[in-house]
Amino acid sequence: MGVGCLVNVSRCGRLHCYITGPVFLLAGAYVVLAEFSLLPMDGGIFLLAVLGITTLACLAELPLREIQEGRLEVVILTVWKRR
Repeated sequence: MGVGCLVNVSRCGRLHCYITGPVFLLAGAYVVLAEFSLLPMDGGIFLLAVLGITTLACLAELPLREIQEGRLEVVILTVWKRR
């Protein structure tokens, strides 16, 4: 999934892909190292951290999406015309 996010960055450039791509790759590497008993693994905290970072990355994109799609400009122009 991390590789898919990084490939998607080159196509659409969405903010969450910049964040989740490296997070998923690091999470995969951490799981592999934990499987070989090189690092301790607490599954609950690990999954909560990955889910939290992914959620925050997607939520951080919402205000930027409106700016990129021009919605914010339409809102500003509408308010300005009412004056």
